[in-house]
Amino acid sequence: MLGALAQHGNLRDSKALFDRMAQGNAVSWNTLICGYAHAGHSREALGMFLAMDLAGMEPECVTFAAAVEACSQLLDLAQGRRIHSEITAAGIISEELGLGVANALINLYGRCGRMDLARACFDLLIHERILRSNSIPWTSIVGHYARNGYPAEAMELFHAMAVEGLSQTPVLFISMLSSCSHGGKLEIARRLFLSMIQDYGQDPTIDHFMCMLDLLARNGKLGDAQDLIQALDLQSEELIAWRTLVAACKSHGDLPRGRGAVEMAMAADDAMAAPYVMLSAMYREQGVDGGDGNELSR
Repeated sequence: MLGALAQHGNLRDSKALFDRMAQGNAVSWNTLICGYAHAGHSREALGMFLAMDLAGMEPECVTFAAAVEACSQLLDLAQGRRIHSEITAAGIISEELGLGVANALINLYGRCGRMDLARACFDLLIHERILRSNSIPWTSIVGHYARNGYPAEAMELFHAMAVEGLSQTPVLFISMLSSCSHGGKLEIARRLFLSMIQDYGQDPTIDHFMCMLDLLARNGKLGDAQDLIQALDLQSEELIAWRTLVAACKSHGDLPRGRGAVEMAMAADDAMAAPYVMLSAMYREQGVDGGDGNELSR
């Protein structure tokens, strides 16, 4: 009963039923903790995990993973490291069942910016030969390297995945393109984008094109960025795309192209004032008359 309630997200009744039990067993504790974690109630999940420890109950692998994930959502690095110590003492990661726990730890440390600790967990999986054909930890650590500003390390493991015969997912390509964008690696991103299509047979999504747009804009390839926007059916992302180009035109001082991008942004949403404000600032910075933008409203 408790498991059924938790699986359906009825956590209030699950907790009430748990509290009525004369003496909860390890299964009931594990069930409720995982239920809280999967529903996004991270503080409740972590609180129950700590109470379970005080009650002398033995957590299962999935319970450890849920507790670490709760710490990840809360960015509670200190508590996560304490739980990691318990996991190490239990010898869980040295077993096949510890894959989920290790991946939760990689996410925790990656989200908290501790890539040294995330890599240590990943390398332990390699050492214990647990990864095999499972690409989830690979995708996770590559994504965290990319988001934390380590493009070289992300690229190293990205290529290692191919050597291991693991498939690169569309989400992984987004992480890699984003990493190139923030690292200013335009040519690498171009090759990745083409490789995604030609070598991996994946169709780019709007998210992939938006990464390329951001990369072109950041690197001053404003003509290429504009051509990309005009060639695509961006639908709900059209306003964001034109605003990206307006911001890039402001950064690179391209007033004529910026004016045209503002007009397109306002055509996409005439209630949005931000592109107009950016153009006015561009006029002022370049000392050009027309900074009030009245000509756009005619």
